[in-house]
Amino acid sequence: MKKIVVLTLAILMTACTSSPDSVTKAKRANSYTSKGLGITFQFVEKYSKDCKNMVEENYNSITSPAVNDKGCFGGTIFVFKKGENQSIEKAILDLVKTESKDPVNCKIVKGNTSESGNTQYVLALSDDYKIEYTPEELKQITDADNQAALDKGPFNGEWQKEEIQAKRLIEVCSDWANPFHAGTSKTIPSYFWYNESKSETVFIHTAGSADPVFYEFDSVDVL
Repeated sequence: MKKIVVLTLAILMTACTSSPDSVTKAKRANSYTSKGLGITFQFVEKYSKDCKNMVEENYNSITSPAVNDKGCFGGTIFVFKKGENQSIEKAILDLVKTESKDPVNCKIVKGNTSESGNTQYVLALSDDYKIEYTPEELKQITDADNQAALDKGPFNGEWQKEEIQAKRLIEVCSDWANPFHAGTSKTIPSYFWYNESKSETVFIHTAGSADPVFYEFDSVDVL
């Protein structure tokens, strides 16, 4: 699904694409700079030197090889462009439209701002959207409560509801939404990043992951 969306966005946002000649490979010990996409970031400390040479740019994304025993960590960074007079919230909701979904069911929640000035934004279900549970989901909720009562564990019906809500968010809003899952503290949610002081047109998406990723989150920045 994401590959289709990325290709669509690459066509719509031609100013954000880059040719192979514009790719700048990591020349310094722990950094990567793309003049074509207009961003820079730091690799995580344990990321293998060999893996750095395999990092690739395709259209509006930067991708690392999948996690493997050579010290590679996976992950993808996406770079988008918006109009100077378009709000970041509107720009993100426009991504929902590219998946033929109705943005009226979604909202944008503003999160923390890092020391570098990057502000987090996440996709969430609209306050007016009411989840209707299927018979199978209602059974999952009941089963989770029954199991939690037996093993005294935390994964009860409320936890199961949060799991269903996370699933529904992706179904209704976008594959770009990958929320924090209850009970999985190591899962990194998906974030959109925007720093108006650096650029009024560029915003970034870092995909959520339960595995280590190849970049330091706080280091992803607009040139």
